[in-house]
Amino acid sequence: MYFPYMLQRIFQRRRERDTYGEDPTQEAVHSIRRDQLRQIRLYHEKMGEGAVDEVTWEDLEMDDVFYRINHTASYVGEQVLYHRLHMTEKEDWRRLEEKVSYFDGNKQERRALEKKLRRIGKRQNSYYMADLLSCFGTYPLASMVLFRLLQILLVLSLILGIGYSGKVGFVPVCVIVSINLTIFIHEKQKAQSMVICLEEVCALLETCKYIRKNLPVHWQREGFEQEISSLGKLYRLSGRFLAKKLAAGFDDKGVIMEYLLGITLWDLTTYNRIAGLLQDKEEVILRLFCDVGELDMAISIGSFRRSLDLYCCPEFISDAVTISDRDHRSSDGKSAPGLAGGDLKQGRQIWMEEVYHPLVKEAVRNTVTLPDLSIMMGANASGKSTFMKAVAINLILGQTIHTCTAGYFSCPRMQVMTSMAVRDDVKAKESYYVREVRYLKRMLDLVEKGVPVFCAIDEILKGTNKRERLAASEAVLQYLSGKNCIVLVATHDLEIINRMQRQYACYHFLCQMTDRGIEFEYKIHKGMGGDTNAVALLEYYDFPGKVIAAAKERLKELDSEDQ
Repeated sequence: MYFPYMLQRIFQRRRERDTYGEDPTQEAVHSIRRDQLRQIRLYHEKMGEGAVDEVTWEDLEMDDVFYRINHTASYVGEQVLYHRLHMTEKEDWRRLEEKVSYFDGNKQERRALEKKLRRIGKRQNSYYMADLLSCFGTYPLASMVLFRLLQILLVLSLILGIGYSGKVGFVPVCVIVSINLTIFIHEKQKAQSMVICLEEVCALLETCKYIRKNLPVHWQREGFEQEISSLGKLYRLSGRFLAKKLAAGFDDKGVIMEYLLGITLWDLTTYNRIAGLLQDKEEVILRLFCDVGELDMAISIGSFRRSLDLYCCPEFISDAVTISDRDHRSSDGKSAPGLAGGDLKQGRQIWMEEVYHPLVKEAVRNTVTLPDLSIMMGANASGKSTFMKAVAINLILGQTIHTCTAGYFSCPRMQVMTSMAVRDDVKAKESYYVREVRYLKRMLDLVEKGVPVFCAIDEILKGTNKRERLAASEAVLQYLSGKNCIVLVATHDLEIINRMQRQYACYHFLCQMTDRGIEFEYKIHKGMGGDTNAVALLEYYDFPGKVIAAAKERLKELDSEDQ
């Protein structure tokens, strides 16, 4: 019993302290909260797959990015934020920015709403609410007609028992009571799931009423007020039902009263009435769920921005704004230094200034304009993959929460797909190369449909022999070069770079050996270059001298063969 109490105290202290603008991953409760990811995903799974597929999500470690942003006060906001990060096709920037700015500039109103949202809370069972709404139509209790018939028979048997003296008169009463009690016990467990759902629906409606009364009216979606009113009957009926359930759970007398009521089948008839209302109003409840979640999410986005040293709102190339018109800010609201102004955005390119990975502490920032076809080279651990992830993550964050970890970020609207963290799958009986092929095929399928795609490919087709790797890689990159996409490739393979450098712009990352070991600057540079360090790393990690000497000798032989 001590652990739940301790956890409750941690949450209580968090409520009392305003953590807005702080990194949520630094909270003591963060490691415990990570275990709830499976429940957090439920709403996203119910609403359907977003534009960011699971391969890309895993490659970019977006679960960790989600937790870095997640300052939400309720499970509703948490689930809506998680789903939103998959939806790069969203375009409601103006409404989102208005909410983020409002809560960022009005602490009192923000704290008041957060207090309401915390009443909704993040209880373990709450995350199933959206799923439970769909269950009532497919998981009904026995027929309502049967319940009504048994209730009438119970009343008639009682009248009969009172009218006839002796034990015989109460035989029908005992029979009906036994039948009713058996049905109640059998069906009771089904009703328990509804109790969880009703608690969450009532808490959601309470918050909606607060929003209607206290927040700007023009934020309210058309039909918002009418939908709240349409749930009045459900709210009242649920309140009475939950009050009786709450009273029954306190002591032995309450349990006895529950079973006495069970004989009358009151719980089950009420359940059927409420289940019918929930089934009819499922879409309405889910819309209100989204409304509340978006406000919680807006507060979370504002907190995320405050916690960053530098951020900007992205500009999309379709907006046809010149670079000199842009606005980008650090977390204190000051303008960051910019690129030379006056260039008109055109073509498929990504403009980035001081872009960095949101999960890397004291990250090195990079400024670069990536054309539609780019290929990167460089030594191991020089920063290629991290830079690629930083670009892909910012494309997702820019199109989902209108926030980029950069001084300036401009890009076309496009779907993001990656092929990076490829590994064997023993259960699926897939080799490394088969997985690589599948990951690339899904990119090509989407590109073939004409969908604008950002393709991030780390070490293209390295899971097969050299001859076929070069042939297949060149064919894939050649194919993508003529499509509506932006391609960013990282490779150690100089042959691929030499073959594709006429079509793909080359970039490289540098490293150098010093007395302190191998040092990296993590900066991207134009053109071919960058030393290799695979053999140097063997030496750095104290491999046997014979291994290092043999590797260096063989490297010289290979270099002479290439010449």
